[in-house]
Amino acid sequence: MDALISVVIGGAFTVLGVIIGWGLNEMSAARRLRPHLCFKLNSTPDTELVEEGLRTKTSSSEYCIEIYNVGQSPVIIESFDMCWRKQLLIQCFPSSEDATILPYHNISYVLTQQDADAIEWHCKRLGFKQCRIVATTVNGEEFKENIDVSWIHMRTSLWEKT
Repeated sequence: MDALISVVIGGAFTVLGVIIGWGLNEMSAARRLRPHLCFKLNSTPDTELVEEGLRTKTSSSEYCIEIYNVGQSPVIIESFDMCWRKQLLIQCFPSSEDATILPYHNISYVLTQQDADAIEWHCKRLGFKQCRIVATTVNGEEFKENIDVSWIHMRTSLWEKT
Protein backbone atom coordinates (compact mmCIF):
# COMPACT_ATOMS: atom_id res chain seq x y z
CA MET A 1 0.00 0.00 0.00
CA ASP A 2 2.82 2.42 0.89
CA ALA A 3 4.56 1.67 -2.40
CA LEU A 4 1.37 2.46 -4.33
CA ILE A 5 0.94 5.80 -2.54
CA SER A 6 4.56 6.80 -3.24
CA VAL A 7 4.16 5.88 -6.94
CA VAL A 8 0.93 7.93 -7.19
CA ILE A 9 2.50 10.93 -5.41
CA GLY A 10 5.65 10.66 -7.57
CA GLY A 11 3.52 10.50 -10.73
CA ALA A 12 1.46 13.50 -9.63
CA PHE A 13 4.59 15.58 -9.02
CA THR A 14 6.00 14.48 -12.38
CA VAL A 15 2.84 15.60 -14.19
CA LEU A 16 2.85 18.87 -12.20
CA GLY A 17 6.51 19.47 -13.15
CA VAL A 18 5.76 18.86 -16.83
CA ILE A 19 2.81 21.30 -16.75
CA ILE A 20 4.86 23.99 -14.98
CA GLY A 21 7.77 23.49 -17.42
CA TRP A 22 5.45 23.74 -20.42
CA GLY A 23 3.88 26.93 -19.04
CA LEU A 24 7.26 28.55 -18.39
CA ASN A 25 8.45 27.58 -21.87
CA GLU A 26 5.37 29.17 -23.46
CA MET A 27 5.83 32.35 -21.41
CA SER A 28 9.50 32.66 -22.40
CA ALA A 29 8.66 32.02 -26.07
CA ALA A 30 6.02 34.76 -26.01
CA ARG A 31 8.48 37.12 -24.34
CA ARG A 32 11.18 36.40 -26.94
CA LEU A 33 8.77 37.15 -29.78
CA ARG A 34 8.01 40.64 -28.48
CA PRO A 35 10.16 43.49 -29.76
CA HIS A 36 12.63 44.93 -27.28
CA LEU A 37 14.64 48.11 -27.87
CA CYS A 38 17.90 49.16 -26.23
CA PHE A 39 19.36 52.67 -26.48
CA LYS A 40 22.91 53.95 -26.19
CA LEU A 41 24.38 57.44 -26.49
CA ASN A 42 27.46 57.44 -28.74
CA SER A 43 29.68 59.90 -30.50
CA THR A 44 29.04 60.63 -34.16
CA PRO A 45 31.74 59.35 -36.54
CA ASP A 46 34.09 62.13 -37.65
CA THR A 47 33.25 61.51 -41.31
CA GLU A 48 29.68 62.74 -40.72
CA LEU A 49 30.65 65.92 -38.86
CA VAL A 50 30.99 69.46 -40.16
CA GLU A 51 33.65 71.75 -38.68
CA GLU A 52 32.36 73.28 -35.47
CA GLY A 53 32.65 76.84 -36.76
CA LEU A 54 30.54 76.03 -39.83
CA ARG A 55 27.71 74.21 -38.04
CA THR A 56 24.15 75.47 -38.05
CA LYS A 57 21.38 74.38 -35.70
CA THR A 58 20.30 71.67 -38.17
CA SER A 59 23.82 70.30 -38.73
CA SER A 60 24.84 66.94 -37.32
CA SER A 61 26.17 67.15 -33.79
CA GLU A 62 28.85 65.05 -32.11
CA TYR A 63 26.15 62.94 -30.39
CA CYS A 64 24.17 60.07 -31.83
CA ILE A 65 21.75 57.61 -30.30
CA GLU A 66 22.11 53.96 -31.25
CA ILE A 67 18.83 52.05 -31.12
CA TYR A 68 19.11 48.26 -31.05
CA ASN A 69 16.21 45.86 -31.64
CA VAL A 70 17.04 42.74 -29.63
CA GLY A 71 13.59 41.20 -30.09
CA GLN A 72 12.40 38.88 -32.84
CA SER A 73 9.89 41.31 -34.42
CA PRO A 74 10.63 44.37 -36.56
CA VAL A 75 9.81 47.77 -35.05
CA ILE A 76 8.80 50.97 -36.84
CA ILE A 77 9.60 53.99 -34.68
CA GLU A 78 7.50 57.11 -35.07
CA SER A 79 9.39 59.25 -32.57
CA PHE A 80 11.37 59.14 -29.35
CA ASP A 81 11.61 61.60 -26.50
CA MET A 82 14.44 62.23 -24.06
CA CYS A 83 13.03 63.16 -20.66
CA TRP A 84 14.28 63.81 -17.16
CA ARG A 85 11.80 63.64 -14.28
CA LYS A 86 8.79 64.09 -16.58
CA GLN A 87 10.43 67.12 -18.22
CA LEU A 88 10.81 66.80 -21.99
CA LEU A 89 14.39 67.57 -23.06
CA ILE A 90 14.22 66.85 -26.79
CA GLN A 91 11.90 65.09 -29.20
CA CYS A 92 13.35 63.23 -32.20
CA PHE A 93 11.68 62.00 -35.38
CA PRO A 94 13.76 59.46 -37.35
CA SER A 95 13.61 59.65 -41.14
CA SER A 96 11.47 57.10 -42.95
CA GLU A 97 14.49 54.95 -43.90
CA ASP A 98 15.77 54.97 -40.29
CA ALA A 99 12.37 54.32 -38.72
CA THR A 100 12.28 50.57 -39.37
CA ILE A 101 14.55 48.43 -37.20
CA LEU A 102 14.72 44.76 -38.12
CA PRO A 103 15.27 42.07 -35.47
CA TYR A 104 18.87 42.00 -34.18
CA HIS A 105 19.75 45.17 -36.13
CA ASN A 106 20.30 48.76 -35.09
CA ILE A 107 20.01 52.28 -36.39
CA SER A 108 22.04 55.34 -35.53
CA TYR A 109 20.12 58.60 -35.08
CA VAL A 110 22.47 61.60 -35.24
CA LEU A 111 21.22 64.47 -33.10
CA THR A 112 21.08 67.93 -34.64
CA GLN A 113 23.28 70.63 -33.19
CA GLN A 114 20.18 72.27 -31.72
CA ASP A 115 19.21 69.03 -29.92
CA ALA A 116 22.76 68.55 -28.64
CA ASP A 117 22.88 72.13 -27.34
CA ALA A 118 19.53 71.59 -25.60
CA ILE A 119 20.73 68.41 -23.88
CA GLU A 120 23.98 70.08 -22.81
CA TRP A 121 22.10 73.10 -21.48
CA HIS A 122 19.62 70.96 -19.52
CA CYS A 123 22.43 68.72 -18.25
CA LYS A 124 24.43 71.73 -17.07
CA ARG A 125 21.40 73.40 -15.47
CA LEU A 126 19.85 70.31 -13.84
CA GLY A 127 22.99 68.22 -13.27
CA PHE A 128 21.58 64.82 -14.26
CA LYS A 129 23.69 61.86 -15.40
CA GLN A 130 20.85 59.69 -16.68
CA CYS A 131 17.71 60.46 -18.60
CA ARG A 132 14.81 58.44 -19.89
CA ILE A 133 14.09 57.65 -23.52
CA VAL A 134 10.51 56.92 -24.51
CA ALA A 135 10.20 55.56 -28.05
CA THR A 136 6.76 55.43 -29.66
CA THR A 137 6.01 53.08 -32.55
CA VAL A 138 3.53 53.71 -35.35
CA ASN A 139 1.02 51.39 -33.68
CA GLY A 140 1.23 53.30 -30.38
CA GLU A 141 3.44 50.90 -28.45
CA GLU A 142 5.93 52.58 -26.09
CA PHE A 143 9.42 51.45 -25.14
CA LYS A 144 11.03 53.11 -22.10
CA GLU A 145 14.62 52.86 -20.98
CA ASN A 146 17.12 54.91 -19.00
CA ILE A 147 20.18 56.08 -20.90
CA ASP A 148 23.53 57.12 -19.46
CA VAL A 149 24.52 60.70 -20.33
CA SER A 150 27.31 61.01 -17.76
CA TRP A 151 29.94 61.94 -20.36
CA ILE A 152 27.78 64.90 -21.44
CA HIS A 153 27.54 65.85 -17.76
CA MET A 154 31.35 65.63 -17.40
CA ARG A 155 31.83 67.68 -20.54
CA THR A 156 29.50 70.45 -19.37
CA SER A 157 31.10 70.51 -15.92
CA LEU A 158 34.51 70.95 -17.60
CA TRP A 159 33.14 73.93 -19.55
CA GLU A 160 32.11 75.58 -16.28
CA LYS A 161 35.68 75.36 -14.94
CA THR A 162 37.31 76.90 -18.02
